[in-house]
Amino acid sequence: MASPIRQLASAALFIGIMPARGELTDVWLRALHSKADSDHDGKLSFTELLAHSEMMEVKMSTSVIKDVFASIDANQDGKLSLEEYLQEAGNSPSNPEVAEWARVEKEKFEAIDDNKDGLLDAAEAKELFYPGVNGRATAVEAKSVMKTMDKDGDGKVSKAEFLHGEGESESEDGEVMFGHLDHDWDGMLNLDEVKTWKSGHVQNVNAARQLLKIADADGDHHLTEDELAEFEKARTKAAKHDVAFAEDVLDTWRVHDEL
Repeated sequence: MASPIRQLASAALFIGIMPARGELTDVWLRALHSKADSDHDGKLSFTELLAHSEMMEVKMSTSVIKDVFASIDANQDGKLSLEEYLQEAGNSPSNPEVAEWARVEKEKFEAIDDNKDGLLDAAEAKELFYPGVNGRATAVEAKSVMKTMDKDGDGKVSKAEFLHGEGESESEDGEVMFGHLDHDWDGMLNLDEVKTWKSGHVQNVNAARQLLKIADADGDHHLTEDELAEFEKARTKAAKHDVAFAEDVLDTWRVHDEL
């Protein structure tokens, strides 16, 4: 699953708000290190990388949400109706998957519509795109996922149920994702762990882990400025799925710097 911020970035790229991908230069990578090094010790820890990832997610959502909102506010009244939000579902009304998507999105929309007038302003609609772990929209989606994936009705999602539900029964990415989500190591996902998944928080954790995994040349679990600057060289020795994710994260951060 793409995190909310990458979903938002994709939408922004589609409507021409954000610049396209570019080169991860030595200068930019060194500047990134300086920004993320909150204790100024010359090294980036996992905690610092995670904090920077979460900070960038919030900043980008704030930067882009108004433009994305305007692009789907068909009558430009400054409000988003359920019909405007679900306009995509109208293209395939008989498709069961689209119908289920529309049902869940309708429930999310109604959950954050505080005055129940069927309209959301830009501030309210932000929760649809950036729900957070404890957001109302996240709770709705997590419950829907549990209902769909929990085939044996035991109130938890097993690894097999997770991989089958994501269509990744033989995917290393799926195995890795499940491991990251299973915080209590019981081999199952409970509702809170599914909320973490659907909020996108786990993608921020993965971002920090993958950057360390690829660029930590001396294996001390920290990144020096030189190590991060050598990312392009280090990526050639890493697994393709690790590199693809890390590049996506770094480029998303770079794009924000150019807004």
